[in-house]
Amino acid sequence: ARDFENIKAQYGGNAGAALAVLTKQRVLIAQMKVPHTMALAKEILDRGEKVLVFSNFRTCCQSLYAGLDAHLKAQDPDFEVVRIMGDDNGAAIMNAVAQFKDPENPARAMVIAAKKGGTGVSLENSTQNVIMNDFDWSPYIAEQTEGRAFRITNVMPVNTKYMVVKGPDGRLSPDEVFYKFVRSKIKIAQIIQNLDSEAEE
Repeated sequence: ARDFENIKAQYGGNAGAALAVLTKQRVLIAQMKVPHTMALAKEILDRGEKVLVFSNFRTCCQSLYAGLDAHLKAQDPDFEVVRIMGDDNGAAIMNAVAQFKDPENPARAMVIAAKKGGTGVSLENSTQNVIMNDFDWSPYIAEQTEGRAFRITNVMPVNTKYMVVKGPDGRLSPDEVFYKFVRSKIKIAQIIQNLDSEAEE
């Protein structure tokens, strides 16, 4: 919040301009993380396991898709990466989900635009491996995204890894600050939900 107020002050109190600057910074940080996300995803694929990768930005999704597709094709020409992008319609989304969930399908990896892969996309019991290349401003969207691969009906554990840029010399980076902010908001939301549930009982 302090960073936003400082940037806003630099733009004469223009919240829209300050938000545009912060969004540009988020995109740049997300793009920096793509090679590291790719390396982790490749390790998982090389173990013979499926992997689900999320990003909030189209350029990152495209890079991740291209890199993972090339890696899988080098292993077996039949292997595939499926994806859900921002301009996909309902039929395309459901088709991608069905391919990834089918254990007989050659789809080994899935790349999802986080907001498009929100409510209504259910990938339970399809993989134990979820990677978040970056995270949304809204803790609710972050929580929804994380829940795509996990439901109460899961029969396997789900390991979710957030890619976070570390700051130099033990100092927190903007990415670490933002990650801590999002996680704290998710915890607060969960506490409120639990209190509401207890009140209803």
